[in-house]
Amino acid sequence: AAAPCPRPSGPPAMDVDAADATLRFLAAEPAGRAALDAAVAAYAERDPGVTEAVAAGVDSDPLEQVPAKPPKLPDWVVPAALPRPVLRSGGALPDAAVTALCEMLAFSDPLTPYAGVAQVRAACTPESLDAFAVALFQSWIAAGAKATGEWALQALALIGGDHAARDLTRQIRAWGQAGLKPRGRAGIAVLAGIGTDVAVMNLSAIAEKSPLLQLREAARAAIVDAAEARGLDEVDLADRLSPDLGLDARGGLDLSFGERRFRVGFDETLKPVLRDAEGRRLAALPRPTKADDPESANAASRHWAALRKDAEAAAGLQVTRLEAMLASQRRVAPGVFWPFFAAHPLIRHLAGRLVWGLYPDGAPATPPGHVFRLAEDLSPTDAADDALALDVAAAEGVVGLVHPLHLDPEALAAWSGLFADYEIAQPFPQLARETFAFTEAERGGAETLRFDGIRVGGRRLRGLRPQGWSTDTGGEHVHAVQRPVALPDGTRLVAVLRFEDGFWHRPGPEGDGIQTLRTLTLSDTGWRAAATHRFGDLDPVTASEVLRTPSLLAAAGDA
Repeated sequence: AAAPCPRPSGPPAMDVDAADATLRFLAAEPAGRAALDAAVAAYAERDPGVTEAVAAGVDSDPLEQVPAKPPKLPDWVVPAALPRPVLRSGGALPDAAVTALCEMLAFSDPLTPYAGVAQVRAACTPESLDAFAVALFQSWIAAGAKATGEWALQALALIGGDHAARDLTRQIRAWGQAGLKPRGRAGIAVLAGIGTDVAVMNLSAIAEKSPLLQLREAARAAIVDAAEARGLDEVDLADRLSPDLGLDARGGLDLSFGERRFRVGFDETLKPVLRDAEGRRLAALPRPTKADDPESANAASRHWAALRKDAEAAAGLQVTRLEAMLASQRRVAPGVFWPFFAAHPLIRHLAGRLVWGLYPDGAPATPPGHVFRLAEDLSPTDAADDALALDVAAAEGVVGLVHPLHLDPEALAAWSGLFADYEIAQPFPQLARETFAFTEAERGGAETLRFDGIRVGGRRLRGLRPQGWSTDTGGEHVHAVQRPVALPDGTRLVAVLRFEDGFWHRPGPEGDGIQTLRTLTLSDTGWRAAATHRFGDLDPVTASEVLRTPSLLAAAGDA
């Protein structure tokens, strides 16, 4: 982390730096280099100087692309007070190098950071850089978070990791509560730039749970960008980016106090469960004793505290994701199911408590060819708990969660009995899921008054997002919730549940009040009643899921 070499500053120099960086990016890959050479040859016929200029850009030293005068660091940056980045080879950076690192971060462009930052990342341990970035960021927050020091926020994306992602997420929520929406959106962009599994997990949490529509939309846009960069849609990306929380292949981890060791597992809600060496369940990590190794015990305590926070952030999202998979009848290829559901270190704790089906295709009316659950060793078993001669990872077809309506009464009873006998608690209602159907009269229309006049608590309507119902219906005042539905032919519609008197997107001191339900409508995406489709066009599972949420709301009433 030597002090940067000078370079003229100002807009022209910044344009040259950006152009040189682009040239080096293109030249780094064979296909890009071939395209670059072809373009240069075409221009060189008209201007021979182009060849020399491009060569100078490609061959330029990115370490020389610095301002002529290092930026003046603000008073809140005190290098000696910051935790020192630790070299992979051993030892910590001295004060002069820490100062140089701060200067690099201060003049780095977020899109094309100074090349010296990458050298620092390569030379220092990720954990120490993560801690350094968070301390720098917190110093900026404590000094009033002025716009001139926003580079400290951007630094989280350049050198931060999981600790930075968690700390930034808390700050984004605080900015949102204080009404600082632009600052919150800037934080979301940085959270996306951090890009770790924990960062994406927290982006998903903001997208699902933030009370501010603007922050939810910004987080969703960041997730969509990440998905597009990988050639996936948002839901497929969520499958692949479920955090593993550093768990081992058995879905747990060991904490050591030296001689004493503890094993961490998870229950049906993804709450960490702690057991001692004899397998006894512990309410909390015990206090170290004189016989324990102090350094190991402190490290184990920090790890346990961080794991509990990460598990709490992940739990709701992952349970909701799987319940949405059941309700929407989404299915995945066996090559996706096995590594990202069955054998995933964290998700396996949910997948093993559910009943799965191997379907010949993704059509909602197609029954499963095989129904199975995953035993402790991940082998598929049937309702009699007998092993199935089935290689799920290499099978043909698609895998999805089995809805009760996919099973005949005898099969449903057999599966329910097995789960009861083994005391397997499910993360959400699957086998015991309530089912509903439209009446013959309702099936012939696209609107029903079944729930008209029923009074429900507004907070219940606001909390329907985990059940797939969104309040993002346009405008700041909410008079309806909606959920997407698909017909068997693939036509996309929305089910809209309207109510009065409505509530504001952002909860106010007056609360959401008691709401009166009105119509449930099958509508096109423009909210007009479906012109050619009726409730009878829905497959039985989709129809049941559309009715389930308002039916449960009606049963709860305004309590």
